[in-house]
Amino acid sequence: MRNCQMVQQRETEMLAMKYKTGLLLLLLFFIYGFVVSVFYIHYRAQQAFKEKPKEQRWLPWRPNSRKSADKLDRVLRLNKSLNHFTQNTKENVLASKGGLKTCREKQNFVFIKCMKCATETLETILRRFGLTRNLNFVLPIEKRLYLGWPYPIEPGDYKPPRKSPFCPQCRTGYNILTEHAIYNRTFMRHLMPFDTVFITIIRELYKHLISTFRYFKLQKLLNITQPDAVGEYLTNYRMYESIYKSSAISEKRYCIPNNFSLTENLMSYCLGMPLGFPNGRISIGSNPEAIVEYIKMLDQDFSLVMLVEYFHESLILLRRMMCWTFKDIIYMKVNVGRKNTLPKTRREIQKWQDQLYWTYSSVDYVLYEYFNRTFWKKIARQRDGFFEEVRHFKNVHKDVTEFCYSFKMNFRSNQTLFVPSSRWDAGFNFMIFDCNLLSHYLLSYLHERYYEHMKGFYKDTKTKSSRIFC
Repeated sequence: MRNCQMVQQRETEMLAMKYKTGLLLLLLFFIYGFVVSVFYIHYRAQQAFKEKPKEQRWLPWRPNSRKSADKLDRVLRLNKSLNHFTQNTKENVLASKGGLKTCREKQNFVFIKCMKCATETLETILRRFGLTRNLNFVLPIEKRLYLGWPYPIEPGDYKPPRKSPFCPQCRTGYNILTEHAIYNRTFMRHLMPFDTVFITIIRELYKHLISTFRYFKLQKLLNITQPDAVGEYLTNYRMYESIYKSSAISEKRYCIPNNFSLTENLMSYCLGMPLGFPNGRISIGSNPEAIVEYIKMLDQDFSLVMLVEYFHESLILLRRMMCWTFKDIIYMKVNVGRKNTLPKTRREIQKWQDQLYWTYSSVDYVLYEYFNRTFWKKIARQRDGFFEEVRHFKNVHKDVTEFCYSFKMNFRSNQTLFVPSSRWDAGFNFMIFDCNLLSHYLLSYLHERYYEHMKGFYKDTKTKSSRIFC
């Protein structure tokens, strides 16, 4: 009997030991799995940044009654913190053959946005530049997005200038115009200072068509069911264009009025070329001589026409021309359309579609070919290792974007990234605050800053115009 009890006791102890051992092994297994998962996520994040930073699509902030106060509070705190962004807003360090030298930065400029030409990405640079220097922007009325686009700009499309902090009863002029507006030579030169620099950016035509087609969801709006939606659209272009521009689907078009084309010479139209819109306006679209003369006029008016396909080269040209720093032109891609909404097509088909599209948007093709030549002529005149500077800036941009993304994902603990000086630029610190400026939709901040500074000076009035724009 005693032996039987001892055997049962030993069996109980063995079972308890096995149970404890099993729990311990299970716990170790979970700890091991957790550690492996953390290291794997970190590894994948680093690899993703080595290949390409994650593209994000940013949408405008729409304020409501409760969030507006919080947003305004952040604007005020933002304005107090902006002083550290640049150490000197008047003089920057640039390169010369004899080493680094100083030059005075240019602060007055107009940027004409050609729709779907990486303009929102570029505009984040330009808004940030003006915001950190407390410059005056030409802002749309109310909290709108456009300065009358796609209609020609009018005085009622924008707010009066902000009051001067040194003279509260006075008004100051404008420094920067960057929001969507149709180029108007006479009007804008009268509105802006005499030393204003005019810049814009354009895009290779077939890529521009694909981007526009995706972003504005033309396949869905026009109910195109064929697998090759772009090919079907171009094959029956006139039919689909008449449907899109008609009042039948006006409620489905976001901020696009009747009789306006998104795919026919859109870049030329944004640059002010008269092409028959709005109704009653003349069109020079069928006059080759008039088209060439207008493009030559644009070449005289615009100090720089950038190319999307050579974005970094364009930024370095902009930096050199404006006497800005590397930190001024750091960017993050924004408002990028999804790339998987249309099936891939073979190169031969793309070439055929490109040739077909030329018959409907020939003015834009002439425009792009002309400024593509002038772009490379400008680069040919550059000195001091232009392409070396481009390569160096790409490395700086990669380091900065990786720093911002890694901190956001809690993979990096240091609060500051130091970028050392180079032949072309003085070194600078990049902080988490600077990372936030890269990703915020700054037009909302500019609106709120305007209302805060203009208390008692300006009140919004609802526009009574029959024009449809955002």
